Amino acid sequence: MTIKRGWSQGLLAAAASAGMLLLGCSANSGDAGSSGGGSGGDTGGQYNSNGRLYVSLDLGGGNGTVAAVDASTLSTLKQTLTTGLSGQITVNNGDLFQAGMLGGSGDVRAIRAVLGRGATVVFDPSQDVDVSLPSFVEPGSIALGRFGYWPVVADLQTASPGGPAIHLLTRYLLGSITHQQPSEHALVSNSVAGGAVAAVFYDNFHDRLFAARSDGVVDVFDGFVASTETRGGAPSVARTITPGSGGSKLSARFRGISYDRLSDTLFVADVGDPAVLDDGRIYLIGSASSASDADSGYVEPKRVLRGALTRLGNPVSLSYDGRGGLAVADTAYDHIMIFASVLNGTDANVAPAVVSVPGVFGLSGTPISVSFPN
Repeated sequence: MTIKRGWSQGLLAAAASAGMLLLGCSANSGDAGSSGGGSGGDTGGQYNSNGRLYVSLDLGGGNGTVAAVDASTLSTLKQTLTTGLSGQITVNNGDLFQAGMLGGSGDVRAIRAVLGRGATVVFDPSQDVDVSLPSFVEPGSIALGRFGYWPVVADLQTASPGGPAIHLLTRYLLGSITHQQPSEHALVSNSVAGGAVAAVFYDNFHDRLFAARSDGVVDVFDGFVASTETRGGAPSVARTITPGSGGSKLSARFRGISYDRLSDTLFVADVGDPAVLDDGRIYLIGSASSASDADSGYVEPKRVLRGALTRLGNPVSLSYDGRGGLAVADTAYDHIMIFASVLNGTDANVAPAVVSVPGVFGLSGTPISVSFPN
């Protein structure tokens, strides 16, 4: 295997076993200019936070765990949570949601009030929520619609034309005493979505869903929940966003997505060729609420993170903290990274402010999803 960007597996393992934190490190000078964009000298700035980052770790065999670590260093384990699933996560209103497979069937689980549950939390059916629907095939990315009460689940299956791409579950409550079981409220097929959907992000303030497809296109659904509340109504794609430049498509295979409402910036992770471990990219799309391929065939990103210093190989999940910090889970070398001040500057080849691996905070597994709490 070719080791990318001056970071060998041995070095990462040594850092993990020694408890070292990989902060603001840069590739060697031989790597710095090998991938395009920027000066190659920007370290990406410093990242400071008093909060947590939640990281979903795949342990293999359908097993997983979720680690809550301090966001500023990615080195101190605050809490571990086990839903019984391995898959994508989101943390909303103090509750942890995870979508994945359970015993060969698709499943969504929610652990409620995670901050008050101690250092080690295991899914408890007496107080937590489990949803397994016949329409689930391979549930992946999950978002919370309508102010955190309508779960939106992307279905990764690609084998069946016209099969499920996006599930919208009914409103549910996770109150202090009781909860009600969600059911399917609406389903968007992959023929409506235009293809298999890898990741979703829901903008609560505008009832808008961004759905990143595995073919490198983002479907935008305006009035997503509202469209299902009228008789015979169903979500439909209002427009698409395809990163491109000079009349050519840039994107290849989307896996992660996030959004900042205040700057109206969409972040999309592109793994490129999954077999190539150094071609990952993150696109920053400006004016995302109105951006459309209809204008010129493609949408020019306002920034593209790529190159040796970024260490982007196979970025599969993104989460934006609302203050300039963009967290990334990258499966190429099990990296968890945070880029600082991503909305400032235009350089492509910048180093993350913080880089870590699960061994640094005492766990194992492949990071497959990250979430700042909303």
